[in-house]
Amino acid sequence: MLVLGKRGGILQWHEHVCAARVDGVDLRGFALNHGNAGERIAGHVQRFFGRDPADIVRDRLRRLLGRYRPDLCVITDRYYLDARIDGAIAGMGVPVCQWVGDRFDGRLFANRSVTHFFFTDSALLAEAERLGCTRGHYLPLAMNPDVFSGGLPWEERSPEPLFVGAWSENREQLLAGVRTPLAIYGKGWDRLRGTPHRIHAANIALSRVARLYGEHRYVLNVINSANIVSGLNMRCFEAPAAGACLVTDNVQDLPRCYIPGEEVVVYDGAPALDATLARLAADDAAGARIAARGRARCVREHTYAHRVRTMIGIACQ
Repeated sequence: MLVLGKRGGILQWHEHVCAARVDGVDLRGFALNHGNAGERIAGHVQRFFGRDPADIVRDRLRRLLGRYRPDLCVITDRYYLDARIDGAIAGMGVPVCQWVGDRFDGRLFANRSVTHFFFTDSALLAEAERLGCTRGHYLPLAMNPDVFSGGLPWEERSPEPLFVGAWSENREQLLAGVRTPLAIYGKGWDRLRGTPHRIHAANIALSRVARLYGEHRYVLNVINSANIVSGLNMRCFEAPAAGACLVTDNVQDLPRCYIPGEEVVVYDGAPALDATLARLAADDAAGARIAARGRARCVREHTYAHRVRTMIGIACQ
């Protein structure tokens, strides 16, 4: 199985899929931007001498395919393919799955190599169908157990609710109205003023995100409405995997992945969130039970290995 995608993205979606361990499956990754520092430098040199970036990537891919012949190809974290790269992928003559986790337009379906589209959000799937796509399936995001696993025992964790994520307008509107003090990490949050929250306004490495999730009892999720409609983001899987109790907005796709109120906690709006956090603080044992159930569900059903097996089952039947 060949995994195509963008190396070095802040969420490391491509790397997570490449790291999935699935019995009987050999996963090989290929970055459509650059595979390593050497290839990045070589690409700069070739572009300096006038070579088109898409030609460079196509030639790298063809060299790989001279050594490695996959039975299935999966594209992550890259949407609109250059026609030359699309042609090289189509030339493999195997099923090609494209996993889409953000808003898109009709250009997506110009990717002629793709035989199956998978959407992390049921509303994105509905939009694809409205645009005439008959090759779409729902497939939520997941977590990498090599990065997000366990954490401190519940009683040793901080009771301070945690939010890690970049600033967005809808997130600011919500968190500005929350009076329960939160720890907020992420780029752009220096613009949030006059709140009781503890702000760290900078991106942090994924390894530190995993440590923080494993050090706090409650992890808050606020969907970024700029790119998600009804779906769950990575935080919805990574925080429970790290043993935290996920407190998340009540999006439409949530019951597809968890039992609300039993495996995760849900809220609707800032006043409800304050009341929910106060209730959890008063009954910490309930939070511990929900966290344990959420982690068990996540490990049992929501790893990238599970998602790879789903794609294989659909595309290779």
